[in-house]
Amino acid sequence: MRTKSFYAIGHISNDILPHAHLNGTVVNSALTAKRLGFNATIITKAPVNHPYILTLNKMGLNIINLPIRNNNKLRSITTFKNIFSGTKRKQIVLNTQEKITCKDLKYFPEMEDDAIILLCPLINEVSPAVKKYFKKVKHISLSGLAEP
Repeated sequence: MRTKSFYAIGHISNDILPHAHLNGTVVNSALTAKRLGFNATIITKAPVNHPYILTLNKMGLNIINLPIRNNNKLRSITTFKNIFSGTKRKQIVLNTQEKITCKDLKYFPEMEDDAIILLCPLINEVSPAVKKYFKKVKHISLSGLAEP
């Protein structure tokens, strides 16, 4: 019996609380899927050889790091600064990576019909139009914010 595939699409993030750490819905959902026995893959945009990409690989996740077209984004990763006051959190976006759009579809892998796909935008970085690419896939869902 083959292992079922899980794909999380969105930005990995750097959360500063006060120290930097790896985060993002793609990270949390892919790690959960892996622990449940899925072949888990993150499709994201991040600088080539970013330490977080290497960390995710060491955790046993497959990473498809899409090419970055905007030269200004070649060294950036989506970064949030979190300020807590009691139970309240103020989150400030310090940096963003470029969006994942239909132009990136040619880099997506061929996915099995029974794969599970989770679109995981943090800051509207995943164009809802990419779901059209996955017409044959039976299980696609959205977590987080999406553009109207």
